[in-house]
This record gives sequence, C-alpha cells and structure tokens, in this order.
Amino acid sequence: SVFALNITNGPLIAEDTPNGLTSVVFIDPEGASDRRVSGTLAVAGEMGAGKTATCMSVSGDIVDRGGQLVIVDRTAKCEWGTWAESVTDSVVISCTSPAYSLDPLRVLQVEAGCRVMQTFLTPLLGETPTSPIGVLLSDVLNPEYLRENGINSAGRLVAHLKSECALPGASDAARLLDVYARRDVGQVIFNPDIPALDLSTDAVVIHTAGLPLPRREELAHEHLFKQLGLEKSFSRALHALIAAIAHRVCYADTSRLAGFVVTEVHALTISAEGEQILEEFIRDGRKHRAVAIIDAAADAGCDAIKLQTYTPAGMTLQLDAGDFHIDQGPWQG
Repeated sequence: SVFALNITNGPLIAEDTPNGLTSVVFIDPEGASDRRVSGTLAVAGEMGAGKTATCMSVSGDIVDRGGQLVIVDRTAKCEWGTWAESVTDSVVISCTSPAYSLDPLRVLQVEAGCRVMQTFLTPLLGETPTSPIGVLLSDVLNPEYLRENGINSAGRLVAHLKSECALPGASDAARLLDVYARRDVGQVIFNPDIPALDLSTDAVVIHTAGLPLPRREELAHEHLFKQLGLEKSFSRALHALIAAIAHRVCYADTSRLAGFVVTEVHALTISAEGEQILEEFIRDGRKHRAVAIIDAAADAGCDAIKLQTYTPAGMTLQLDAGDFHIDQGPWQG
C-alpha cells in the first residue's frame, strides 16, 4: 500500500542501500489516515525470512504511539502472546483451552454482539441468511428479542432454542448448535462459566494454533464440503468471528490507531466473511485509523509483495508491444 516509503517521518523500519548509498526508510501507518491512503501492510516471504520480526517491529511502534492491537496468532508456541506480554498491557486467550470466552453476546454490546453472532453461526451451520435456519437466526438474534427473552450468551441462546422458542425450526437449530456446544472445541464460545474476554487492553492475542483449517478444494466441491469434520467447520467460522470482533475493536475509536495483526492470512481468507473484513481494513481503515498487518508465508500462496510509491497514472505507459505486452494469463494485454 502507498503509505510507507519515501516519507520523512514515522518510525524507522530499515536502511536502504540500493546503490551503495545508505538512506533510511520510514513507515507511518498512523499518518496514512491523514494522507488518505491505506495503512495496511502485508509482509510476504519464505519461512525464516523475517516476516514475523518485521510485523512485530511495526506492531510495537503502534503500541509505542498509544495504539491498540488485536492479534490472531497461529504459531505453535504462541510467539505473539509472549511478545505482547513483554511490551504492553495484554491478554492472551487460547481457543483450544480457553480461560476467556469469545462469545460475541458477552464481549460486545448487545446490538453489535447479535450481528457478529449471526456472522459466526450462519457459516458454522453451513446455512445462508435466507435459508429457514438462517431466517430463524435473524429473528432470534434481534436486540429486542434477546432482551425480552433474557438471552445474554451463546449458551443461553442454545437453551432458549431447545426448550422455549416457538419459532419454526428452533429445535432443529438447537440440536445443530449443541453438537458444537458439547465438545471441547466449542467451549470458547458456548461455555458460560468462563469470563468474557476484555477487549479494552492494549493488546488482545487470540491463539488459534491447533484448530485445523479446511483446504480450498474442500470448500470448492460440495461433496467434500459435506464431509468437513466438526473442528474444521468450527475453525473456519471462528476465524471469521475473530475478524468481525477485531473490526469492531479497531473501528471503535477514530482518535486512536488500532492494528489487526494476522499471522497465516489464509486462516481468515478461507471464509468469505473473513476475506471481506480484511478488504474493509484495506479500503476503509484509513477513515477510522485502523490498519491490518498481514504475515503471509510463501507456502500459503502469497509469492510477492508490491510496495507502490507512485499513483497508478504515474506508473502507466501507453505501450502494447514487446516487453510491455503479455500474451496470456490473468494479466493479458
């Protein structure tokens, strides 16, 4: 994105020695909002190339400037959790053995929580918003309905659908949700006995290592999608939920820079909901002082990163011959 290079202020990120002459490179995601450009940063490279160290450096600068971070950490050793605890006031949650709940009805205000909950439950159950169960969820996850029926958690929602709700399809939806609520993988959402995650700390680290993700082909082919295991289905929906919560946190206070740090970006882009939220950070984050910091490994399908420091018009040549013409592929022309 057009926010880092060839500026004269901001934290130092590197030395630039293209021709033996040393100059310095600054990076200023906060100033991107003032320049009306995206502050989102993607770092791509092979394993061990220094992607995580670069992302941590930029994230540390955000904290030093009084900003807030929401971090999705899929590293086996919870590297980001250790890092966050060493630099600022932070909270770390493990999704496989949770000490805190990510239940959106508990961690967010009811109006926002019900919308985020529907974003989570619809893909979790493999439904569409207009399917019978999708419509049921829309009716139940209404702020007025939730208040009238004393529904303030995911666990209470399942209990209500199971024995109190008279709407068509309620018992069927309850049975489907109970499949996840009764298993270890679902405790981070459905267990009412663990405290809700505090989103007000300077750094919130959500550790999702150990949750398997579906492969692209499993989502692209109907017969493979129907065979997805419970953990893969839950993990896909959970990462979309985390993205939705991060969006709420990072967009809440336009006076404070906020960063959404994503390790292994394919964990979010595996769902349409997660991918859409990342696109919103890129396109609209500048209006809210919100940026995404993306760590993408080459084996996840990200082969290069483009740092554009000119406007598209300034980089365009009206030529269509020789080396300026591509004969085939997605960039043909």
